[in-house]
Amino acid sequence: MGGPPWIRTHRREAHVTVADDLIIAEHGVFLISSTDGTIPGKLPGHRGLYYRDTRFLSGLVFLVEGEAPPLLSVDERGFAATLIYGAPDAGGEHSAFPRELLIERQRGILVAGNGASPLLQEALTLTTYGRRAIDLDVRLLLCADFSDMFAVRGIVSLPPPPELPVVHSESEALVFTYRGRDKRVCSTTCTFSPRPAVIAVDGQQGSVSYRLHLEPRVPLRLNISVTLDEGGAEPPAPVQVRSTSFGEMTAQLEESHREWRDTLCTRIETGHAAWNAAIAENLRCLRLLLLEEPAGPYMAAGIPWFAVPFGRDALIVALQMLTVYPALAASTLRFLAAHQGQTVNPWRDEEPGKILHELRVGESVRIGLAPFGPYYGSVDATPLFLVLLRRYCQWVEDQELLQELEPAVRAAVTWLDQYGDPDQDGYIEFSQKAERGIANQGWKDSGDSLQFPDGSYPQAPIALVEVQGYAYEARLAAALVFRRTGDERAATEQERKATALRRQFNRDFWMEQERYLAQALDATKHQVPAVTSNAGHCLWSGILDQDKAGAIAARLLARDMHSGWGIRTLSMGYPSYNPLSYHNGSVWPHDTSLVIAGLKRYGHDRAAAALAEEVIAAAQGYRFARLPELYAGLPKREGDRAPIPYPVACSPQAWASGSVFLILESIAGLEADVQQGIVRIRPALPREMGMLRFERLRVGGRQLSLEIREIAPERLRITGTWDSGAAFRRFVRVGEPVTLHVR
Repeated sequence: MGGPPWIRTHRREAHVTVADDLIIAEHGVFLISSTDGTIPGKLPGHRGLYYRDTRFLSGLVFLVEGEAPPLLSVDERGFAATLIYGAPDAGGEHSAFPRELLIERQRGILVAGNGASPLLQEALTLTTYGRRAIDLDVRLLLCADFSDMFAVRGIVSLPPPPELPVVHSESEALVFTYRGRDKRVCSTTCTFSPRPAVIAVDGQQGSVSYRLHLEPRVPLRLNISVTLDEGGAEPPAPVQVRSTSFGEMTAQLEESHREWRDTLCTRIETGHAAWNAAIAENLRCLRLLLLEEPAGPYMAAGIPWFAVPFGRDALIVALQMLTVYPALAASTLRFLAAHQGQTVNPWRDEEPGKILHELRVGESVRIGLAPFGPYYGSVDATPLFLVLLRRYCQWVEDQELLQELEPAVRAAVTWLDQYGDPDQDGYIEFSQKAERGIANQGWKDSGDSLQFPDGSYPQAPIALVEVQGYAYEARLAAALVFRRTGDERAATEQERKATALRRQFNRDFWMEQERYLAQALDATKHQVPAVTSNAGHCLWSGILDQDKAGAIAARLLARDMHSGWGIRTLSMGYPSYNPLSYHNGSVWPHDTSLVIAGLKRYGHDRAAAALAEEVIAAAQGYRFARLPELYAGLPKREGDRAPIPYPVACSPQAWASGSVFLILESIAGLEADVQQGIVRIRPALPREMGMLRFERLRVGGRQLSLEIREIAPERLRITGTWDSGAAFRRFVRVGEPVTLHVR
């Protein structure tokens, strides 16, 4: 195949720092600027306005009297932001910025659906508080490069386009257009109100200029609308921008977010401010990442690099959110079933029944330079698809979904039996077939995350430790579906295979000297002897024998794995350990949340609660208590207020934010079995939490309000009310189970 060589992972971004960016997002459209609202327009750079894997605005600079106005404050609401500029005494003697001038800049994104183009809207309000009127020169510089996201990240080098982006001016607009290598025409239309004094074009950059007269204390407002069109074969017709005012737009967005939070999601509150802050912010982040797909809501993986549908990520987030937003699980399953692999296609690592890894729509995909539209190089997405279906059905009675997805379940099971197990040894294995695909096809998909102590790479096909745990539960999930759709013989066969897998797994992956599980088995069934966090996922899936589970738990909490901010991805004692790496010693909140859930499953309640506190403490060190994708695995020292950040970590990032809610489910010890009509609670609250309350917790077709309150050391009071009005009260010791009947 032609084109540049594809690197092993497409997750590393060089020379970019995203931790301090200002990000607003709505339904797959997102704007990344510096904290002062600027998109510099200089390459290389990652900032811009993005939609469907394309950067539709690569430069946005606001100047007053030829200078960038000094920033005073920023108020972020996720879908919108307000920036205040002024320089009472900070402009300096030589600054041309008037010290009496105050500027309020509001921006927000509206995605109306129904075929309407996405819209970025900005409102600039300028007010002078001096005694005299002033005259100002105001300029806006804009450019649009229409870069593919993979090109922005430096992953692909696209051939020169047939035409460079062009810009032309109209009476009240700048219109940027780009005819791609596939002849698709994209456009960015920037309209201004009131009409600028000058609209100019200089090469590929456009500018607008105003000469403003401001009377004292009389606000003057400028409006900017940026409309995106991903185009077709011909240049689009002139865009008729909606007359929605900024206030109306933000009111619509506020109402949409409020309805989702207060109507569709479980309300969770604790007795501790830090926990409440983490709950509020990370729930907000998840709403920002929500996509509207034909199958329903779907969670994008993260901003900026992964604001598209992923398989593994979306499945894990839906699992994390089962007690908060169970509807996400159903629509996620439907979306993935609709995109399930249909044929053997090595270019995409596609096989019949396989669940996708990633779905991109940018230019590099459209012209065949990258295989990600869709790409199937995940070994774990297919078993996790079945795991999510099983756990969803434990909380929600949805026989219609089971019937609908039965063909997808059978196809997934066939993949497990055939393509997922190429040597028929009972283990689910992977090998890269796509030349430009991903070599490591588990969740640690960077090129150096799987290696022997001497640094050599294992020979494929490779069986990863955590994937066998997922496969174990996937067999049980398939058994549930087959039994409930009347195929008892197939159900029994899946249970037999699950039992056999558990038995051989506990034998073949166990490293007696380490008292731990190997990271993987290579093609010759040699163990990759790395001590990793992956083994903690096997606690979560339930594949481990009880004696081995205790040893795994102890090692995860030992100094080489336990950083003080969570669980490291790799032991400090392994040769490839690096606390600042992507997967070889860093800490990932979602990874630690699965460990916490696994510790709870095997009865290590206190350890789970203590580890939960560490993750929430780490969140407090970041803006708004927002958990990032990952952070460094350096040991926590006395006095440390936050873990060392990983510079290019996505934030917001879906399974990082979802971690908070899996952790809360775990410390409450919540389990449901709607077939039996019961809910189990086995709480062990972290120190200082005091109280944990769930409202609108959905169980089957009912809703439950539940409060767990510490009333004395080792003593808890559990109270609750069903939507039928039936109430209950229990007094229990920490870790003591309570069984409730769904009424």
